[in-house]
Amino acid sequence: MGSQVTILLFSEQSPLTRLFTFATSDYQQVGIPILFLVICSIVQWIVSAVLKLKSFIWNLYQTVLVTIATESELQDQKKNNPKSSV
Repeated sequence: MGSQVTILLFSEQSPLTRLFTFATSDYQQVGIPILFLVICSIVQWIVSAVLKLKSFIWNLYQTVLVTIATESELQDQKKNNPKSSV
């Protein structure tokens, strides 16, 4: 699978290279929108990755915070009621 992807994307006469050459050879106006779409796609992917990372860090922070608060609450209950089992 990896070698097929490498051939598709990185070989000198790959289908993707031929398609881009065909699209930009006769029509110079086609190359700029294609480049614009590629740059927009890369930027969109980076923004999505950063937002997912932010959400992961926030969820991890909330989990740790709730765990600390719960443990503190349980310790306070044990101090106030030493005979009851919690």
